[in-house]
Order: sequence, then structure tokens, then C-alpha cells
Amino acid sequence: MRNVTSRRIALALVAALVVAAVSVSTAGSVAPVKRAVLIVIDGKGKVMSTPRGIACPKTCRGYFPKDSLVHLVAHPASGWRVARWSGECKSKAARCAFYLTTEHECSAQLCRVGAFGVRVYFVKSAPGVQ
Repeated sequence: MRNVTSRRIALALVAALVVAAVSVSTAGSVAPVKRAVLIVIDGKGKVMSTPRGIACPKTCRGYFPKDSLVHLVAHPASGWRVARWSGECKSKAARCAFYLTTEHECSAQLCRVGAFGVRVYFVKSAPGVQ
């Protein structure tokens, strides 16, 4: 099962990198460079971003200008909580932020150069604990 998920993630990243490649407009100017951010969720909840671009309940990607600051917020489902993040986010809090700079590319073995990977882990809350 994990192998199938890894293959799907790899295929999604390859597609994201192709779409995020620099293109030339008909006027001859170069389009702004975009970076792909791949989100993978374990457990029940969703992740949203600022600037807008990511709002996903399982696995998704968003595109943002290179070198921009991306804020992510994890929203656990009822009865669940954020356990931790991995990849670009190293936290146990519901929020994280990172810059899309080349020094940070490709962490958590989720992506190839030009994309950023983030995984959030939701776990069931103990009874009476939020």
C-alpha cells in the first residue's frame, strides 16, 4: 500500500514540475517562476494556505511564486488533533510557514527539485482532550 502511495506522489510531483516549468508568453516575456507545494495528510483533517492555493483533505498541491512566504494551517476533523508536521514544516502546532527558496527545496523525500513537500499527521484525540 505504501509503495502505491509513493508512486502516486511521485507521479503527482512530476506532473507538478512540468506544469510549474517556466513558460514564455507570446509577447516574449518570461512568466514568473512558480514553485509547487505538495501536501500529504495522514489521518483526518485538512490543510489550508495563505496565500490561497491549498485547501485539501488528503493529498494536493498548490503553486506559488518562487521565494514567497507560504503559511499553512492544519484543521483537524472532530475528535482528531495535529500530532506533527514533517518536510518543510517542523512543528507540533497547527500552523507553520516557510519560504519557497532554493535552499529549502525537496525535503522529507516527497519531491524533486523545484517542489516542496509537507506532510501533516493527525491522530485521534484521547477522550476529553482537545
